Amino acid sequence: MSEDETKSQSFDRVPVYYTTVGEAETLVTALMTRVETLELSMREMVTERAVDQEKQKFIEDRFNRLDLRLVKIEGHVSRLVWLIIATIIGTGMSLIMRGGLITL
Repeated sequence: MSEDETKSQSFDRVPVYYTTVGEAETLVTALMTRVETLELSMREMVTERAVDQEKQKFIEDRFNRLDLRLVKIEGHVSRLVWLIIATIIGTGMSLIMRGGLITL
């Protein structure tokens, strides 16, 4: 095949669409509407993401404060446990010193 025949065959395979100016304007208007809708959706998504990030910061800050409060509570519970153990030991020693175990 010659080069001209190859070019003409390749152009035969590509569909060519002709449209009027009115149809083109309608298509452009429809495309502009779609682009505007997509841009609006993108802005809403960006805003929603920013709000979600702020909520996430608030939640993380709240959990950090809860962690600090739990550490304080654990410290107080630990002191109470030691106080109870010391009281039990003190009571036992008091009984021993008074001779309370001899009568048993």
